[in-house]
Amino acid sequence: MLGDELGGLVQQLPRGLIAVTCIAGLLWVALMIFFAVIRPSRRRRAAEANALTSSALARLTPDAPSPYTAPPDLPDLDLLMDSHAAPEPAAAPKATSTHDLPPVAAIGAPRRLGSADVRLSDGSTTHAEEQMVVLRDPRDGKLMVQIGDVAYKSFAGAAKARETFKTLLHELGVSLNPNATGPLPAQPATTTRTMPAAAPPPPSPTGDGSLPGDLPRFNELRDEIKSRGAFRPHKVESPAIPELNIAGSIESYLQYKLQFAPEFQRRGIHVRPAPGGGVRIEADGRFFDAVSDVDDPDVQAFIRSAIEEWQSRQ
Repeated sequence: MLGDELGGLVQQLPRGLIAVTCIAGLLWVALMIFFAVIRPSRRRRAAEANALTSSALARLTPDAPSPYTAPPDLPDLDLLMDSHAAPEPAAAPKATSTHDLPPVAAIGAPRRLGSADVRLSDGSTTHAEEQMVVLRDPRDGKLMVQIGDVAYKSFAGAAKARETFKTLLHELGVSLNPNATGPLPAQPATTTRTMPAAAPPPPSPTGDGSLPGDLPRFNELRDEIKSRGAFRPHKVESPAIPELNIAGSIESYLQYKLQFAPEFQRRGIHVRPAPGGGVRIEADGRFFDAVSDVDDPDVQAFIRSAIEEWQSRQ
């Protein structure tokens, strides 16, 4: 009787509800199987695959490098560039007194070549001895001559070095010039020469007393103010003051004075402007920084008198 009642109750239920209930039950069972069986098995297989991959990579990859250590210091470049092998360091003996110490070279002492075998332009080799060194000062660009252990920019007060320099230049000119003949003339004995008397100033070529090289006088540049009435002064336009060329003015007066001194006309005496300001003296193709540096007493006295006369006129 109970079965009949249940069968009748089931027959009264709608068929759609029964279908939905069955489908929901099947889905629940499928989800339970997925989360309880399938998903854990996938995770297990993925972990096993990762373990196999890691072990394979560990067998293929070399061992990890050792910790970094700083390399030792490189050898000194001076030792590498030296053609001779560097000696092994040895324990230096202790000096018992100051007399046992080796002499120390003076700071700034010139390095001299002395003598050496040199190759000539024709390919031959000869043994030569150093006589003179020509140097250039990088600060001002001027040349200097080193004779022995002393360098000279000027031979003022160094008569012996001047004579040595002139002798070497003469020998050099004779040896390098194939047309030069005759032996080297003997150097005359040093004698005291009296300074020649200053020549009188040359006459003025114009009647107003002006000479070449005279600087413009500023009082000649002034214009008188001419009145154009009691309260209307004339407009004055002052001329521009010309630029003074001291070296050019002295050179003009010197060349004018040379016209009256035939003994110096072929000596090539000039006063040139110096690069850093001032003047330079040219005599016989050589340049001097000051009048006192001119080695010829006659030329020095002539230039000095010309400059003094030019100064007295200004």
